This record gives sequence, C-alpha cells and structure tokens, in this order.
Amino acid sequence: MLQISSNRRYFTKEEGSPFFWLGDTAWEMLHKLTKEETIRYLDTRAEQGFTVMQTVVLAELDGLEAPRPDGAIPLLGKDPRKPNPVYFEHVDWVLEQSAKRGLTIALLPTWGKWATPWEWTGATDREELMANVVFDEEGAFVYGAYLGDRYKEAKNLVWVLGGDVSPVNEVALANWRAMARGIREGGGRQLMTFHPFGEHRASQWLQGESWMDFNMIQSGHKAAPFPNWEMIDKDLATDPSRPTLDSEPCYENTSVGQFASSRRFNDQDVRMAAYSAVFHGACGHTYGCNDIWQMRRFGDTPVFGGIGYWFRSLALPGAGQMRHLKNLMLSRPYFERVPDQGCILPSSTSRMVDANHLSATRDGTLGGKDASYIMIYRPTPYRISVDTSCIESSRLSIWHYDPQSGYAIDLGERENTGRCDMAEGVLGPDSVLVIDDASCSYRAPGLLSD
Repeated sequence: MLQISSNRRYFTKEEGSPFFWLGDTAWEMLHKLTKEETIRYLDTRAEQGFTVMQTVVLAELDGLEAPRPDGAIPLLGKDPRKPNPVYFEHVDWVLEQSAKRGLTIALLPTWGKWATPWEWTGATDREELMANVVFDEEGAFVYGAYLGDRYKEAKNLVWVLGGDVSPVNEVALANWRAMARGIREGGGRQLMTFHPFGEHRASQWLQGESWMDFNMIQSGHKAAPFPNWEMIDKDLATDPSRPTLDSEPCYENTSVGQFASSRRFNDQDVRMAAYSAVFHGACGHTYGCNDIWQMRRFGDTPVFGGIGYWFRSLALPGAGQMRHLKNLMLSRPYFERVPDQGCILPSSTSRMVDANHLSATRDGTLGGKDASYIMIYRPTPYRISVDTSCIESSRLSIWHYDPQSGYAIDLGERENTGRCDMAEGVLGPDSVLVIDDASCSYRAPGLLSD
C-alpha cells in the first residue's frame, strides 16, 4: 500500500523504497473495455513502465446508463445507494489483474459531474445546475462506505475523488466530504486525493481537509506549453505540506485548446509538461492521450476531435518515452531531491520564456553545499549557465540525457569552479543536463541499479 514519505513530498512503497507515480488517464477503462481488451491495455502500459492507471467507476460518457460490454450497469436505478454487484465484480477483477502487473489503480468512485452542480457552464437555474447530479450527502456516504468496505484490503489502490470538477459550492463540497467519510468509515485506509477542473489545483479548495493525503493539479489542454510548473510551485508552498502532481496535463494527439483547427499536442509537448512539473518538485506525473482516455473504438463518436483508436494510440511516441523520466529520477538519490531554480544563472538563454522555460532540480539542502547532483531540463537546445556551488566536490561529471530515448552521453569530468557553462545541446529538441559530484561515481543517468 502506498505511503507518504517522511518529508511529505513523495510516495513510498510499504518497505520504504521510492515509488514514482507514472500515471495514465484510462478514464473509460472500467466502463468500455472487455476483459481481453483490458489485459492488452494493462500489459502494454506495464511494459512501457507506467505505475498507475487512473480510471472511473461511474464513468463520464453515459456511465450510468450505457452498460459495459458484459451488459452490467454500475447502479440500479441510477441510485448510489444501490450499487450493482455484477458491475463491481469486474472492478474487483481489474484490481487483481493490475496487482499482478505491479500497477496501482487510482480509482475515481464517480466522474465529477454526477456529484457536482456544473457551475462552469455559466448556468444559474438550480434545475439546470443539478441536471446530472445523482448524489446527495446520504447517497454519497452510503456509496463511499460500500466502496471502502469492498476494497479495504486492496493494496494497489488510491482513492481519487472529483473528476474534472472543483468543489466551488456547498452542495458539491458536502457531497465529496460525505463520500470521503463513507470510504474511511467503511474501512478504506488507502491514500486519498481529488482531481480538479482544468487549470486548477485541488488545494485551492481542499487544503484544509483532513482526508486529503496528497494534492493534484490539472494543467489541462488549453495551451502548449501551459506553465504547470507555476501550479506545482504554489502547491508546494501551501501548508500543510503534501505531495503534488499534474494528474491531467496536455493529452498527446489532442487539439491544442481542444479546437479542431488547432495543431495537436505531440510527444515533445507531453515531455515538457512532465519534466517541468517533476523538476519543480512534483512526486510524479500523469500522461494522457485523447484516444485512450475515452477508449475510442471503431464506430464510436469521437470526443474532443478524436482521430485515433485506443489500441493504436498505445504506441504513440510520448507514451513510450515517459519511462525515461521515471528512470532518470530513480537513478539518483530520490527523497532528498528538491526544486532549485537558483541553479540557473541569468546568463542562460531565454530562461523565463514559457516555451524555453528551464527547470532545475537537485538533492541536498536549499542554500547548502551538500548536493551530489544537479539536473536541468532544457525544452530547447539553447546555451545555459549553471551555478554548481551547491556541490562541494572539486570535480564534476557531466552528462547529456535524452528524454526521447533514455540514452545518456558522457561528456567527461571537469573542475568545479562554481559555474558550468554549456553550449547548445548536443541532443534535441529537448534534453537534460546532469551534473554529478564526480566522487560519487554514479552510474549513467537513467540506469537503475540491479
């Protein structure tokens, strides 16, 4: 069962080793995939190095009335007090299959619109606001208690309330509080969080909630790039301190801004979102693809301009490249890692422009000289200057790490003068500059110990 690290910044496994959240938004998996399709999906994502599947019980796309392929619907009479055991037997099976593959399920009990009045549309009439809502406080508690009891022994489970909504009114907040209380009183002791509306942070509303174990942001699909690093910075500055991550960034193969006339987010866009967030202190990252979240098949009406099919899009470049971020982070001291933009000197090219935003992380104490490595993510191959005074050693080992392939180029050792100037990157379009204390004799970046 996942736990929070002692410094309240990262996840750990039960025995204390680091757990890097590398998620995928499989929102419609429970609702739309057959068992055979589910196996194919889980096998592929496990092979690609993912660790977390984010999915929903009461799904967004007609999830209350459109049956699963086996004919089951989740609720009898659309009543949260009457969960259908047949439907939940399939959820049980997915959890078991995921556990066999070392995958954690981040389970949303319901998509947000079924529990939250939808104020973002600008509607003001109560009937219109409540059109989709099937939960009240009592129903939310009963449903939560059912889930908490049913899955109280599941070790590969994390609870995620919300679902593309934010608790901006008392009705919504009361429902989510009741559901969280139900899960806890039903026996669910796994970690719990909330997935908010796009371009928002769950901590904006829920930082004071005792049931929140870690935070999520959703940077969304509005722009390329979207400065998700600013949202991570704000989360990490809140009190109490909690781990945070971008749970829904730009989706690969989705139109920018979700407008049909726009270009589509590509693998470079998803890499920048991932590395920027993690280097600014996130405890992991979630990948997403427009064709996969909706599990689009032949004949399905596309959502948000979908042009692909889930089984083909499993092999999109960005999905295969996400493992290199996880491996890079785990190849150096993990729990001691901190974001440190102070490592980037002003002479670095275009350091504050979003498309060229440089992100820095290292280990050690902020303001101290106890670092053993520095990493700088360069979304574009411009020259950079790095303050290396946080590394006390007189010798440095320099590497370029390729986020596309996970390949590291050894640039050799040099004297530590307190400053490291690097010309345009030898890799591209993006790269990571890794500067190690040479006396540590670390293996190549991204290369994990046996």
